[in-house]
Amino acid sequence: MPNAIPQARAWNVSNAFWITLVHIVALIAIPFFTWGRLGLALFGLLVLAPLGINVGYHRLLTHRSFTAPRWLRNTLVTIGALIGGGPPHSLGREPSNPPSLH
Repeated sequence: MPNAIPQARAWNVSNAFWITLVHIVALIAIPFFTWGRLGLALFGLLVLAPLGINVGYHRLLTHRSFTAPRWLRNTLVTIGALIGGGPPHSLGREPSNPPSLH
């Protein structure tokens, strides 16, 4: 091992922005807490996120493991984008280096 010193990695500004924004919004939302809103947030986390990211982005776009009607494909990809999966246009274009969505 000629160079065992780890190299510094560049910041992903887009990810840092979204993570910061989510935390700021969470702090602002504290005074507006209700159990119904918590249920809505959990629905988004436990239902919409897996549909958009796991099914839409990962299985449909990255692996092309199933086909779906256009309306369903567009719905799943839109949910994935709104949940924070990023732009879908680059998924599945480079088979030798697929994006890591795991």
